[in-house]
Amino acid sequence: ILILFSSLPASAERVADYGLQINSVPSIETEATGLVLDGGEQISLRGKPFTLTYSLYNSKDSPFGCVLRMISEDGFAIDMMNGVDSKNIYRPQVVVGKDCVEIPTMIPWDEWITVSVSVNPQAGSVSIDYNGISVDLEAEEVKDIRSLRISFGNCLFEGYTVNSVSSVSIRDIVLQSGDKVIRNWPLLKHTSTSSYDIVCGAVADAVNPV
Repeated sequence: ILILFSSLPASAERVADYGLQINSVPSIETEATGLVLDGGEQISLRGKPFTLTYSLYNSKDSPFGCVLRMISEDGFAIDMMNGVDSKNIYRPQVVVGKDCVEIPTMIPWDEWITVSVSVNPQAGSVSIDYNGISVDLEAEEVKDIRSLRISFGNCLFEGYTVNSVSSVSIRDIVLQSGDKVIRNWPLLKHTSTSSYDIVCGAVADAVNPV
């Protein structure tokens, strides 16, 4: 039986929409929602430039915390976060290794937007497009990336757990390697706590789904 992956009673628009709601409270250790792609295994990218694109819905319920975490085979992390600046304005952030860069836009609430994270191992660069706002970074460490583990929300990878999770919803996750789409999880339908991509049937597993 295939049914909608998740719905959000806080908004009539979101009730009608598909996607996975990330629940961040009250306890990140036991109740926060996570979504693990490819069963938590490394996704092979063969050193090619790649782009991860997803649709994002930000909620004010618990706005601060991790949205996306990508871990390379060598343990190098690239994160997308919802943070707050010195004037207490919530803004998106990208964390590449130990470097945290604020994306120069306020977080849009209660609407679906598109976010993409592009990594070019050959050039040693990371590019973010956050709802049309672009940020480019140089990072020598990404030159070694040949594969990734990817999670949204609560990251359960051993040694790479997070301290806070942002209340968001996720859908339409697309991973492109070179000029080829290698994964596509719409998150429209699921069986139990799993949803399958429409390219090769790779699984995305939800932990503590709402």
